[in-house]
Amino acid sequence: MATPQSIVSAGDDKKDTNPITAGQLEKALPATRLLEKRRMVSQVQQALDEQKLEFAQKEEILKKREETLRTKDLQLQDSLIGFSKFLQENGVKKKRAEKKTADEIRLRLEKEAEIAELEAQLIRLKHEKNSTHADLERMMFYHKYLETVIETSEGFNEINDLLMRLLQACNTRGD
Repeated sequence: MATPQSIVSAGDDKKDTNPITAGQLEKALPATRLLEKRRMVSQVQQALDEQKLEFAQKEEILKKREETLRTKDLQLQDSLIGFSKFLQENGVKKKRAEKKTADEIRLRLEKEAEIAELEAQLIRLKHEKNSTHADLERMMFYHKYLETVIETSEGFNEINDLLMRLLQACNTRGD
């Protein structure tokens, strides 16, 4: 703890007074001692008031710093909340994009399978067409023959009449 003399000497940088030493104070009159004590008390009080003012100023500065830090902390929290929302929105967008990509891949694979199936069907139909065309070429010989028979025969006007007559003959023969 600080002694009154150290407080006076610490806070009394401005005044250049010669304080009375302890030996002189004992030899002085009681009124002089009282005045000296009052002067010392006044100096101590003045030093305390100056320290009080200095502490109040420091406290005000610290309060301003604290308020600044509190404001910055709130801004940081708001920024953090905004960033968190941004990350959540990006997460949702990412999931949506991944789902869309997966759907597109699935749809592409389905379409590729459908294309492969249709290509196989096309090849099969081409073979069937070629086979049918070959059968038609083979049967055209008989068609031309039947037309020649109808032209030369007098009893038949159409190929169907001739075929019906053949069918009746086969049925009669089979009975």
